[in-house]
Amino acid sequence: MTSEASIHYVYFKIQQEKEKQTEQSQKKLKKWESVVQTWLSGALSVGSRTPIAQTPSWVTLEVMTGGFATGQLLAGGDIQEHEKLLYRALVADGDESVEVIRKKLNDFFLSESGLSVLSKLLDTGLYRVQVPEEGALLTICYLLRQEDPELQEQAGIILQEIQPWFHKLRFFPLPSDTRVPEGGMEAFVRPVLSLKSYLSNVKLNSRVQKLTSVLSHFIPLYDELIRIILETTEGEAPHWEVEWDLEKATRKESVKGGLPFQKSTPQLKEQFDALKEQMKEFASLRRMRKKNVGKILYIAEQFFTSKAFTGNQVEFVRNAIADLFKRRGNISSAKRMAVRQQHKNTVDKCQARLQYAKILQERVKDIHPEGGIEAISTVIGPVNLNEAQKFSVPVESHLPKTLIRKAHMSKIAPLDQLCEERIIPSADLLGSLIHTVVASVRASGIKEANLSSRTLR
Repeated sequence: MTSEASIHYVYFKIQQEKEKQTEQSQKKLKKWESVVQTWLSGALSVGSRTPIAQTPSWVTLEVMTGGFATGQLLAGGDIQEHEKLLYRALVADGDESVEVIRKKLNDFFLSESGLSVLSKLLDTGLYRVQVPEEGALLTICYLLRQEDPELQEQAGIILQEIQPWFHKLRFFPLPSDTRVPEGGMEAFVRPVLSLKSYLSNVKLNSRVQKLTSVLSHFIPLYDELIRIILETTEGEAPHWEVEWDLEKATRKESVKGGLPFQKSTPQLKEQFDALKEQMKEFASLRRMRKKNVGKILYIAEQFFTSKAFTGNQVEFVRNAIADLFKRRGNISSAKRMAVRQQHKNTVDKCQARLQYAKILQERVKDIHPEGGIEAISTVIGPVNLNEAQKFSVPVESHLPKTLIRKAHMSKIAPLDQLCEERIIPSADLLGSLIHTVVASVRASGIKEANLSSRTLR
């Protein structure tokens, strides 16, 4: 790809992500913008084996579709959660810069105590290597344990190559509570940290929030407004009646019942004043500004404040109440109660998604943030009794499909299974896991089972 074609391609991808307007596209957009910034700064050499200036070829780069490096180093960047935990547990407790923490951790694993920790990890297999650099000190530890002087010499060569990068890159593995299953090319698409971050930010979108607010608060307030107006009505409540003219074979509909705003009491006025205050928060609703609700509230306010209003306005309210009862039934009717129950079910369903997110958050809280989910069935299974009582959801109910899908993105499974289940739906996403594929192929050539089964998962 020529330099000019490369530029056009990058800007095409930026425009493409801008148009999508999704959370994932915004993350990709930032990465593409990083490509441009690195390119314009002169630090990026497109097409080179070492595209980032002053960076060795063995350093794993963050690469976008088309092979464009963003300038970020996958084993570098911000301090990860497991690094903070290791630093506090093994080195010191205190706030330091990223470079200081990373260098001290790398130096620790070269000490006698650190090599002992690495040796134990090699024996137990309780670790994960997410990018090749994280296996460097494990490799050095393994080579130093061998009796062959040539292998020990190789450890020194590796150390000499990586030591200048101790302040920037992680050369130690991610601790794990479980061993990597032997055989197969296993991987996960997103670390548990990504799932935790998503769950902590789950909330109802603005349209759903508005819907739940209308169903759970506004409509009951509207019902209360109608009840108060009916208390001011002389005679029957307004309703539609059909009259048939058998001679002409015609039907005529007309509103019957008493007229509203014919009587009042101090108690009714107090109830109306309290209701009016509660309905202020819904003043921006379209149905308040342009439909019957706002007009009825205004006319009722004129009545209860003893201001002038016309007979046409009274007739308008009478007809509006009759129309409402015709469509949805009287306030106390079975039809009206059924509609309200449907509204409640809708609100409960919307609110339940937040509770299910909290349940999933609770289930994954003890899983290492930089790792994946080993036993996915325990994470996405039905709600148990304790969870049902704590989060007010039905026992044995299931998590929403969207949350299950998010959890599956962190599931550890063979690559072919992830592809078959469409957890890896594209070659683009599969390409981001290529290091796992390469590592598994290379591991198949290692004779020592203690190492080959745990190479770069």
